[in-house]
Amino acid sequence: GWLFELHAHLLSGELGHQIAGWAAGGLAALAASGLVAWWPGRRKLAVALTVARGRGARRRVFDLHRAGGFYVSALLL
Repeated sequence: GWLFELHAHLLSGELGHQIAGWAAGGLAALAASGLVAWWPGRRKLAVALTVARGRGARRRVFDLHRAGGFYVSALLL
């Protein structure tokens, strides 16, 4: 009851339902645009989803963010 009302209507009735819908649409748009920006282009897909080892902490964080964003966007969409 309460948890459903929180997720579906933000505990605000019809206005909350509309706000939740717009927020979900915005989140889907962000996930889709992130995939477009991420797309590896001429690189192979497997290379774009790997995490480089032994190339420093900054590169590892970048690779984790890139690969993690791909997998999380699938859940969001």
